[in-house]
Amino acid sequence: MILSNLALEMEGILGKERVDSFIPTVIHEVMDIFLQPDSGLILENVNPDGSFCDSFEGRLLNPGHTLEAMWFVMDLALRIGDHPLIEKCRDVMLRTLEFGWDKEFGGILYFLDIKGHPPQ
Repeated sequence: MILSNLALEMEGILGKERVDSFIPTVIHEVMDIFLQPDSGLILENVNPDGSFCDSFEGRLLNPGHTLEAMWFVMDLALRIGDHPLIEKCRDVMLRTLEFGWDKEFGGILYFLDIKGHPPQ
């Protein structure tokens, strides 16, 4: 997530060509590895091979991180003109807000377990 934003911020030092070379990798990591296709939510941790890890760490998601990641990926998608990716990010953001909204007190919960267990 951070590399997607850092690459754009460092373009003046790294150069456009180098930054452009990062974009497919960064988008792939966020949208294909950490984004869980069954739930449409982004996890904080996955196994080294990208698979789901059914543990405290593997079930952890942070709605704020996801919203921030989608903002950064949308910036990259805008840069490369990938409007379907922008729409996918929007959908992930809406699912995240729905899942991560504190229905009792309002606001976004900090950490959640994707299976509804108490976070460690």
